[in-house]
Amino acid sequence: MKSFNNMSDYNFLTAKITLLGEFFCNHYFRTLRIIKKNLGIKKLDTLLDIGGGNGKVAKMIREETKAKIIVVEPSSAMIRILRKRNLNFIKAYAEKLPLASNFADFAIFVQTLHHIPFIEPAIKEVHRVLKNGGKIYIQELSEFPSFFQKIANNIEDSFISQIYYHSFEEIKKTLHKYNFNVNTLSGERGMNFIAQKIK
Repeated sequence: MKSFNNMSDYNFLTAKITLLGEFFCNHYFRTLRIIKKNLGIKKLDTLLDIGGGNGKVAKMIREETKAKIIVVEPSSAMIRILRKRNLNFIKAYAEKLPLASNFADFAIFVQTLHHIPFIEPAIKEVHRVLKNGGKIYIQELSEFPSFFQKIANNIEDSFISQIYYHSFEEIKKTLHKYNFNVNTLSGERGMNFIAQKIK
């Protein structure tokens, strides 16, 4: 992993690369389609976009559903972008959410977990803040990436942020441990989970 002289270097580079990525892939539109189809978000529902980065997905969900969206993001550079996009945000990490229990109807982790070395604290915390019956959507890197995805992963690992790979079974078992009913989505890129809090 690249060693940065200070956090501002990391924040600057991350912000520039993620904004550039908006112009070169349909990842955001594919993600929005999956979320709309599987979560059933309604107007006035509360959704947490955990590790939401520059807020592109959050902004699209807000425009489509009129739900209350809160982006949870630790990067100062990303938060500057969130302010420009007029998005509600909390500067925090997934493992320690400064929110009341039973707060949200939905939560999403879109390409977030591979930035977290140990996912159990994040899953435990999202279970706490979700209402009973609330749902989460997790989208993660494939266990078996294509040649081009391997290149992209290596670039991210070298220049943006270290990647921590989590297996399909690790994610699924952790969700079950914290009382989520888990469904997986086939036919989509990467690993995709829809999980509902059952108690």
